[in-house]
Order: sequence, then C-alpha cells, then structure tokens
Amino acid sequence: MIKFLRLSILFGMYFNCSVSSAETFDKCLVNFYKSKAPVVVSEKVRRLNFNLCFSNSAVLYSGLSKTGLYAAEFVSPESLQLAKKIKRVDNFHEEPRVPMVYRSMLSDFRSSGYDRGHLNASANRISIQDQYDSFSLVNIAPQSNYANAEDWRLVETAVRGFIKNTNQPAYIITGTLFLGKKLRVIGSGVMVPSHFYKVVVFPNSNVIGAYVQVNDNSGKIDTVSVSQLESYSGIKYFPSLTGSDVLNTRFKLPMNPNEASKKRHIQVDQQNYSNVFNMLPNPALSTNRPLKNPKSTQYKENLNEAKYLGGGVVSEVVEKGGILLKWAFE
Repeated sequence: MIKFLRLSILFGMYFNCSVSSAETFDKCLVNFYKSKAPVVVSEKVRRLNFNLCFSNSAVLYSGLSKTGLYAAEFVSPESLQLAKKIKRVDNFHEEPRVPMVYRSMLSDFRSSGYDRGHLNASANRISIQDQYDSFSLVNIAPQSNYANAEDWRLVETAVRGFIKNTNQPAYIITGTLFLGKKLRVIGSGVMVPSHFYKVVVFPNSNVIGAYVQVNDNSGKIDTVSVSQLESYSGIKYFPSLTGSDVLNTRFKLPMNPNEASKKRHIQVDQQNYSNVFNMLPNPALSTNRPLKNPKSTQYKENLNEAKYLGGGVVSEVVEKGGILLKWAFE
C-alpha cells in the first residue's frame, strides 16, 4: 500500500492530476456554467483524478474507478445543427494522457455484458475531431444495455429536443455514482457505476435540474434537485451558485422526446426529493458476467482503494458541516 501511495503522488505531480484542477480545466472552461468547473468536496472522490480538456468538452476521469466521474459540455441550437452533419463513427479508443496503470482498456469491456455508455453524448458533437474525442474511454463507463439503449437515450433526445424547441442553450454535466458497498467490476478493474446522472442548466430560463438513473435493466429513472444529487456525489457542480434556492428546487424535466415537444416552460415539482438514490442495481437485472481472478496486484490495490468510493460521501459531508435533508438517512 505504501508503494501504491507513493506511486499515486508521483503520477499526480507528473500528470497534473486533480491537485491542480483549476490549471488543467482553464483551457476548456467554456463548457462549464459561468466558466466555473465543479468542485470535488469529498476526499474519497477527490483522489487520483485527471482533468482532461478536449476539442469541445471536458472530462474529470477517476484513476480509481477507471471511468469518467463527470463530463461537461455546452450545447446550443446552433451546435445541434452542426452535429446533424457529423456521421457517427464508433472509434472507441484508450486515452494516452492517462497513465497505463489507471487507464481503462478496450479489452476491459469485451464479453463484460455491459455497453460502453457515453457521458458526453456522441450525438451532440460538432466536428469530426469532437466526435472522435467522445469515444475516448475516459468519456465511457459500463452501462446496462437497456439503460443505454432506452431510458438514457430518451433523456438525451429529450434534452436536445427541448434545446431546439425553445431555442435556448444548455450546460450539461453527465456523470457516474458509485453507491453501496457491493460494487461490481469488469476487466482489469473498471468499476460499474450504480447510477448515471445528467445535470442540465438552462440559463435563459433559470432552470437547473438533474436526471438520475439506476444502472440496471429495471428502467428506474427520476428527476432530482441538484442539492440532492450533490449530497450523494460529493461534488459541488456550481460554485458560483452556492446558497442559491434554485439548487434546492426539483424541476419536472422532460423524460422523453414527446414530453420535450410539448414543453415550452419547465415547472417546479412540489415533491422536493426522490428515492432513486436508495435504489441500487439489482443483480438479477444486470447483464454483466462475474469477474474471475483479479489480474494483478495493482488491480487488487486499486480495488481496495476504490471499493468505498461512493460509500460514506453523505456522512462525510455531514461531518464537515454540509447541509443535508432528513431523507438522506432514511
């Protein structure tokens, strides 16, 4: 473990990890609301992160989970017009900027039973380079087939539809959660998220809300307030809005293209919390195959460090004086 920690420090210094996140995201702050990148407040989530700028997006990648923690993008009606002209080419590839020991590999997903789920949607990309960037494995996480092909696809399409129908831009942050103590892994240590989430900001409407989906084939998905999501993710998504009531508001975001086509304004949901975070993936509804025989000592050490990546975030926030609602413990 001592060797592992020393190696982590060395990689952090050499590859400019989250210790200096403000510097690395300086080149792509246009993808964040008010040009302010999220702040990772949880010590558990902060370790071994890599801030990566791409041609039209930004990704915070975890060397522990070997997935993106979140990916950010700015999407407008104009950018979606450009995206329509870009043909999808499935160029999944490994990310050379991530040290090999923390890098997810193409082989990790083979015969895993999980789809390679995008964080930043490939359908939002505005150029060939942008499209290629979206297939970097740092922008990918293991996702159940039904979730990827059905509910999440409908949500992505709904967000695009609302942007076009209302002629307004949006800032989008899509990420992964690792809740519960029995997290699954595939390949050489790629962790399977318990949930996927998508935060959407419509600045012209003063609407900031989020979708959260359970990562199995159950079809469980819901909308939540940003504050509720933050209490489970350990990330403050909008530092410039700390204390704002809009973060505590749960909005009725469109769940599918049909809803998006009928909405011109997004209403407030009177029920201010969701139970979706208490719904963990059901093994019987997962499509993955169990991992056999850990492949290396490094794999074991990474897993040992990461197995409670999501566990304890809520209690950690409370211990540091964070504000949480009663539902977080029920």
